[in-house]
Amino acid sequence: MPVYVVQGKLGTGKGLYCMLKMDDALRDGRRVATNFDLFLEHLMPANSKVSAIRVPDKPTAQDLDDIGPGNPDSRFDEERNGILVLDELGSWLNSRGFNSPERAALLDWLIHARKKGWDVYLVVQSIDMIDKQVRVGLAEYQVRMIRGDKIKIPVVGTFLGKRGRLPKFHIANISLTDVPGLTIDREFFKAGYLYKGYDTLQIFRDWVRNPVDPRFKTELYGGPYSMLSAWHLKGRFEAPKARMSLLQRLFCQLPEKPAPKPRLAAVALCSKLPPDEAWKLARRYVQGGA
Repeated sequence: MPVYVVQGKLGTGKGLYCMLKMDDALRDGRRVATNFDLFLEHLMPANSKVSAIRVPDKPTAQDLDDIGPGNPDSRFDEERNGILVLDELGSWLNSRGFNSPERAALLDWLIHARKKGWDVYLVVQSIDMIDKQVRVGLAEYQVRMIRGDKIKIPVVGTFLGKRGRLPKFHIANISLTDVPGLTIDREFFKAGYLYKGYDTLQIFRDWVRNPVDPRFKTELYGGPYSMLSAWHLKGRFEAPKARMSLLQRLFCQLPEKPAPKPRLAAVALCSKLPPDEAWKLARRYVQGGA
């Protein structure tokens, strides 16, 4: 069970990289849990009933325990582990609250994430912003994000201005936390189709879950919940398509005829008259330039 710390400056593609991992997991039938706002109707086919778990913006250990195991069917096959993505750790898993009881419980859950069947992706601007116990004891891999269009082409880039930069794509440099200078893998991707699948402007906040708090009456969320699938949001409202056998698909599938164009008013009128009168009326229309 690897724990990845995905880091980079604003707009370098940290969220997009995690979306790529979650999209792969969803299409592979693995469990996904995240504090991202996902739009599954834009990620999955309309007939897909695959869902994901939404955890609170700043989850507690109990929240993460409530989502259950990440790999319930193949407990010893780590290739089938679920994906857990937690964003904006710099605002809620930093060193300021290191001595709180809730922090200790959360760290304990992350320590046991492997036994619970989850691969964890922690998203932050810099690894130095998060708790030292996570940074030193748990983070196995560091993923540093870079945008290609921020890089100038050597030599000629200085003379070409904006045209002297690489096209827009993302680079993920993966290294071991214990050996940060050694890049063990590198991924290049664009994945622009994933932008519609999550809220890139999401604001992370503390959910009000204390009934005594006056804001509790207007709070929309109480804890982890299952997101509606693409079928629930989109597919069930579409007309069902007729199923065809294999032979029909191979030999009997004919192209659909295009819809006929609407008749001209003069043609529609002529079609309602007897043949002789229709002929005379048509000649008058032609001579008159209709």
